[in-house]
Amino acid sequence: MAALLVATYVVLIWPVFVTVSPSRGISLKAATEASGKRIMNVAVFGIDSRSDVAGARSDSIMIVTSDNKHKKIKATSLMRDTYVQIPGHDYGKLNAAYAYGGPTLALKTINTNFDTAVTDYIVINFNCTIKVVNAVGGVDVDLSSAEVKVLNDYVDNINRTNNTSAKHITGSGTKHLNGVQALAYSRIRYVGNGDFGRTQRQRTVMQKVLNKAKKMSLSKQYRLYKTIKPYIKTNMSNARIFKFLFNIALIRNADFQQQQIPDANQLSLGYLKGQSYVFPMSLSENVQTLHRFIYEHTYSPSTRTQDISEHIDTVWQQ
Repeated sequence: MAALLVATYVVLIWPVFVTVSPSRGISLKAATEASGKRIMNVAVFGIDSRSDVAGARSDSIMIVTSDNKHKKIKATSLMRDTYVQIPGHDYGKLNAAYAYGGPTLALKTINTNFDTAVTDYIVINFNCTIKVVNAVGGVDVDLSSAEVKVLNDYVDNINRTNNTSAKHITGSGTKHLNGVQALAYSRIRYVGNGDFGRTQRQRTVMQKVLNKAKKMSLSKQYRLYKTIKPYIKTNMSNARIFKFLFNIALIRNADFQQQQIPDANQLSLGYLKGQSYVFPMSLSENVQTLHRFIYEHTYSPSTRTQDISEHIDTVWQQ
């Protein structure tokens, strides 16, 4: 989706240096891990509403990585129902952090639980997907018959909400989707593997958009960014965004890789006090998986993360 393209525009190509920041949940170990590498991470929060409304939960949570060391672009979906420690609010769902304290607390929650040192965030309105997909001329996606049925229901809903007139998709197979249809596809949850399938669809659209955007000239990429800009909120200055916009040209041939955290092999689904959660098994192992994916080397979780991991294990085993 648009999130990856925007995040790619604003990342650095030279070594990143991060300092310890308790207000952002960045520990010394995480800061040391992130510093001195040509790898930049940006947190991306997707808000499924017309505007960024205070108290709204983030519907999509990702870490987008520009890895100029290994010439890769990476997208990590953080499952929104993951049971985590929310600073100042005990434990709960990861996406609740956004409702409690907006992107600032959401970012701090990510850093606190996953031993990351992310300092930048982007909040996007999901309607941005409509604009960016149309701007690149649509995307081709493989659809099952079950997905087509639900997709068309979402198309009707989006048409009513946005006063658009996108048509239904007919038949399964590879289909060319416009912006409304791509957004509808990204929202499909109750087909296949639930929310896990939904995040995979979001990353699929994201990858399709990026592949087309990478082939554009710099001037067209800039116009694409201008199309997206009204639909995003970020703590990054315009000067910083514009300064690094040129960097997209240096990663035109970058590989695109995807990851889900908790990893499919390191999670359990269950209920706690009547609420459904995704429980990491264990959080420490998932943090190792995340860091191995982003930085491509082994990592030993901090004492803080290990303590959180042990608490989650204790709660879930009761």
